[in-house]
Amino acid sequence: MEVIYDDKRSMKVKAGTMVQLPLELTILPCEIALEYELQQGANVAFGVEMEPTNGLAKHIVPLSVGAPKKLCMEFKNEGVCTFTWDYSSAWFGAQDIVYRVVVKVSETQLKIHTAATSIQSVVRMRSVRESYLNGELGTPSPDDGDAAANDDSGTFRFTDNAEPTSPAVSSPKATFKAKPKPAPKKETPETLRAKIEKLHEKAASLDEKVIELKSGVEKAEVAIDEAKNLAAERNVSVDDAVNAVGVIESQLADLGVDDASSLVPGEVPETPVSFTETYLTVF
Repeated sequence: MEVIYDDKRSMKVKAGTMVQLPLELTILPCEIALEYELQQGANVAFGVEMEPTNGLAKHIVPLSVGAPKKLCMEFKNEGVCTFTWDYSSAWFGAQDIVYRVVVKVSETQLKIHTAATSIQSVVRMRSVRESYLNGELGTPSPDDGDAAANDDSGTFRFTDNAEPTSPAVSSPKATFKAKPKPAPKKETPETLRAKIEKLHEKAASLDEKVIELKSGVEKAEVAIDEAKNLAAERNVSVDDAVNAVGVIESQLADLGVDDASSLVPGEVPETPVSFTETYLTVF
């Protein structure tokens, strides 16, 4: 949300009067936050009324003494929101009120409203310009300048020329001379040799960098091959271990042991586990 209005003020409400603060709602939806302060024991009534553009007015906060002093409201319809402080019940004296109003709208709606306002301004200016050029707005008044002397110093005029109009009181224009461009330097055999030597030096440095890059690539390729060989050796070791475990399990099965986890190192199972026993676990 973007803050488009933030105002903090103080005012004095005299006895027997009321003060109203209207806010026109044009960018919607919007959020309005209000906070105000009164003197302790002040007998000032407060209320909020919303009058939509199409519809009847509605009391959002009924006018009463002791109304809330902090409000945050969201509006979705066009209209006028009016804050009222009523001190008409008093016969004499005055009350000081300090209030702050903050209005927030969405960034998208703010951009749309700004663009629409700019377009409307341009359309109005074009309409007035056409009316002026067609003579619908009458002739310039003599008070706006000396018509006989063609003095337009006090008159705003529309013209078909897109360039800015010259001021009524002309002043001597300063003249500027463009600086001549420096002549290109003539090349000599010595300067050409120097340039060629610099080019050779750059080419040699580039060749060195290319050689360094190639050596780095070769080292990286050797490292990759070594890593591949090491991985292959490890895979062979894993395969050998798996085969060894399979041999051990088959030997245990020949002895009548189905679950090797039940074995204790150094001991022989008293009763071999039967191959026909089935264990069922219900979850």
